[in-house]
Amino acid sequence: MDSRSPQAGEARRLAARTPRQGDHPDIRIILAYGCELGLQDCLKLAEMIDGMEFRKENDEKKLGKVKKAPKVVMTYAHAEAIVLKGIEIGTRRSRSVALAVAAQFEFTISQIDAMGHWMPARG
Repeated sequence: MDSRSPQAGEARRLAARTPRQGDHPDIRIILAYGCELGLQDCLKLAEMIDGMEFRKENDEKKLGKVKKAPKVVMTYAHAEAIVLKGIEIGTRRSRSVALAVAAQFEFTISQIDAMGHWMPARG
């Protein structure tokens, strides 16, 4: 692509455009200089990144984190259904869950406070 071609002019325009909200403007500014100098790689890259948005620095900290599900308040119907099912199943584990859920609901405590943490057996 020749630096005087219509495509090069379009690439320069794309590289020099106003950054979007959240873009890192530095890369587009650098590309605009490279396009003005007619550097082919800058022209290609300017075309490639058109339409892309770059994350802010603060967003980097959020990478890999799963978005939390909205909290749902346990109702009496929820607690009752879990307790009845635990009693119906009848195993020691299901009865323990039923007791913990009943305690969690009645005493308005968190699930961790009612059931505790799982710890590997020491051996």
